Amino acid sequence: GRALIEQADASCIEVGAGLGLPGLDIARRGAARRVCLTDKREALLSALDVAVAALDSVAEVSVKPLDWMDLAAHNPGEHELVIGSDICYYDPDVLPLADALQSLAARVSLIAAPSHREAVRRLEEVLTARGATVVNHMLVMVSDDVSAAAGDDDRADGVASAAHQCLTYLHDVSFA
Repeated sequence: GRALIEQADASCIEVGAGLGLPGLDIARRGAARRVCLTDKREALLSALDVAVAALDSVAEVSVKPLDWMDLAAHNPGEHELVIGSDICYYDPDVLPLADALQSLAARVSLIAAPSHREAVRRLEEVLTARGATVVNHMLVMVSDDVSAAAGDDDRADGVASAAHQCLTYLHDVSFA
C-alpha cells in the first residue's frame, strides 16, 4: 500500500473516516492526488468539512456521505486505495464493510483496527472466503497522549501502546 500511495496520481478514499486523521495526513503529505473522506454520520461530515477547509494540501480533498449499505454514489475502481482506521467494531459491521470494500474495487485496501476485536478477525475470514488475498500485519500503535497521561495499564516507559492489526487485501488478485 505504501508504494501505491506514494504515486503522485493515486486516489484514496477513507471509509468510516470519523475525524479523518489518516486521510487528512495522506492529503497533507501530498501522497495522493485526490482524497475522499467518507462517513455516514452528519455531525462527522460537518467536522470533516471544517478540517478540510483548514488543511494546507496540494491534493484535492472532498467529503462525502457513505453508508456501507448504499454505495450507489461511488464508482467502482474510482480510487486506487481504500483506507479505514478503527472501524469494524461489531459482527454486524463485517458483511457491510466487506461488501463496501468489494464494491469500491480499489487495487489495495488497508484496514487498521485493534487486534482484540473479534469483528476484525471475522472480516479477514469473510474477505478470504470471498477469494480475496488478505495479508495481516500486526502493528503496535504508540501514544504519548491523554491515554498515556491517564495511566493506562498497558504502558511501557510511560507511553501507552496497543496491538493493532492492519488487514491488507489486494483487489487485482481478489474477487476474480
